[in-house]
Amino acid sequence: MGHELPVDMDQPGTDYAAADPRKEQQLEQLYERAAQLEDENRWLEETLRRNSRIFEDLLMNGDVGITLTAPDRRIVRSSKV
Repeated sequence: MGHELPVDMDQPGTDYAAADPRKEQQLEQLYERAAQLEDENRWLEETLRRNSRIFEDLLMNGDVGITLTAPDRRIVRSSKV
């Protein structure tokens, strides 16, 4: 993937993964997983922004309140305009 691999702190100047190909493979898998999580995080952030706008529009344009509950039916937030 073209990532620069970290240096082994015990042997300055030595490529950490070059000493063990398994470590290089593990690092590449971690880089790939990190990239997947970053993509998922961007998607979740966009979903949160979109849902926040919808929720705000419902509150501002409606004459009733909204109550948010957790899965266990605890009241998380209640708003009335």
